[in-house]
Parts: sequence; C-alpha cells; structure tokens
Amino acid sequence: MGCSSSLAALISLAVGCPSSPDSGRPAPGCGSCGITAEHAPAFDVALDAPVVTLAAGADVLLDWSLLDVDLAGRGMDPSSDVADLTLAVFHSLEPQAILEGLASDELPQYDVSLLASQVPAGTSCSLSGFEILGHVVIPHSDFVEGSGTWMVALNGGDGVGLRSLALAIPSEQATATSLVFDPQTASLEASVALGAATPLGVAPGPDVGVDWSGLDRDALGSDQGLALVDRVSLDRYGVPLDELPLSLMELQSLSEARWSGAPSDGQSVRLGDLMGSTSWPGLDREHSWLLSLWCDRCDLPIPRVVVVLELAG
Repeated sequence: MGCSSSLAALISLAVGCPSSPDSGRPAPGCGSCGITAEHAPAFDVALDAPVVTLAAGADVLLDWSLLDVDLAGRGMDPSSDVADLTLAVFHSLEPQAILEGLASDELPQYDVSLLASQVPAGTSCSLSGFEILGHVVIPHSDFVEGSGTWMVALNGGDGVGLRSLALAIPSEQATATSLVFDPQTASLEASVALGAATPLGVAPGPDVGVDWSGLDRDALGSDQGLALVDRVSLDRYGVPLDELPLSLMELQSLSEARWSGAPSDGQSVRLGDLMGSTSWPGLDREHSWLLSLWCDRCDLPIPRVVVVLELAG
C-alpha cells in the first residue's frame, strides 16, 4: 500500500542535506528533512503458517490455550492476549499466495468470498461463532469441500497485530475437527539491512521536522501502507550501527530509549514533539538512532519504514 494522501503540506521541505557550495564541507544537517527511497531500505519478510485439511461440514474447534509465544516470538497470555479472531475464505487463491500477500501487505481482496470475526470468551471457539453483520457461519453448509482456503487469524488488537495464523481446507475425506495453535504453528521473520541505506543527516537539537511524502512505497513494497502510518517511533541504541541485529523484532527489544507519537498530518512529524520518559534533546554521536513509521491498525507487528538518523556536520 503506498502513500495515497493528497495533502500538500511540507512539499517544499528539503530532501536530504546538500553540502555548502562555499566551504565544500557537509552542511550542518537538515531541520526540515525529507525521507526518500535511498533512506528507507527494503525489508525481507517471510510469513509461515500451516495448511491443514479438516472434515468438511464440521463445526471446527479452534484452540489456542498453548499459545504462550506468538508468531513474532513475543511472550503472551493465551487467555487475555487474543482480542479477536478473523476468518477469511479465499475462493481460488493458493495458500502460498495468501501468505505472500499478507507478508507484503498486498493481499488481493477480490478473491475473498467470506469475511467474518469473533470475540472469544476464553482460549477456544468454534467456526459457528463467527459472524458478519449479524449473520453467523453455518459449518454444514459453508465449510464444504471446494469452498476455498479458510484463513483463521488470531489478533492481538491495535498496536499488537497478528498473534498466530493457520489455513484450513475442508475435505470430505478428512476426519480432524479441531485446529490447535501453539508457539510452533506460525512464524514471522522480518529483517532489514541498515547498512544498505543512506543515513538521514539532521541538524542538532529537537527542532527537526521529518516528512515522508516523497516516498511512494513502504519497505514492504506496498503502495498504500504509508497512508496508514499512525505512529512514529524514535529509538536510541548504545551500540554502533554495524553491531545492531538485522531482525526487526530484535531491534525493538534492544532499544535503550524510545520517543513516540502520532504524525501531525499523516506524513510528517516534529521529532521534538515525540514523547518518552524524558523530552528528546536531539541526536548525539555516542548512540545509534533509528526512526520507524508504524501502522498500529495493520496485521504485521513490524514498522512500515525504518530510517537511520545521524547528526550531520
């Protein structure tokens, strides 16, 4: 998904930080900084989930009582950390194409023949508990052979994203009537090569504006994801950039300080307005700094863009 907003705010902001024509030395850094593709390295994302064959017509039991670690490796309480479940039936899309579409946030909606949800009361539920606009799923007439691939997603709510995922295919020959989710059921691997990107050199102090209206795709390759950015995070690390891990999940857990907030107009933010345990004083040269753009309403628990910031000059 890409930046589809038509807002014209901050279009005139400088893109990058040119050198001074007089001195030949680097400029002191931008105070109004435009993020371009060279600052935003692409992510390598792999989403894996099982494809199980279940008895056609059965009111399948979904059980996640053993799910104490989610697909991103985050610890969780199965009794309280699943906010709701989503059921989507894809008429003709192959299972691998479904997973690849989720991983790139480019899942085709035209192939969805049924979409329903359910808020659980415990750590299990049944197909018949899913409903859409007051209409419930009827297993003996809906969950039939040839109806397509049934995707069941366990969601953690805003700011959490997917907890687990499985794909089911109804078959007249199958006898299984339950689907169990545990820490090995699904996995999400996401990495970024920070060294492949050009750092965004910024001016000293907190009065720095960052704008991403110049990007037409996010790091997942989506041409609409940037329009969904609802949180900006600035993280400080106590190790050099080349010692940071490639894993996006590890990067989040290793942050020693974080400032975050909502973008002011959907495509820009003033870094000094981000909130943390202390006010943000500006960049320094003793730490590594990463700026991340997030969509807390989206499925994948990873940012849409990650940018290396450095103090220019």
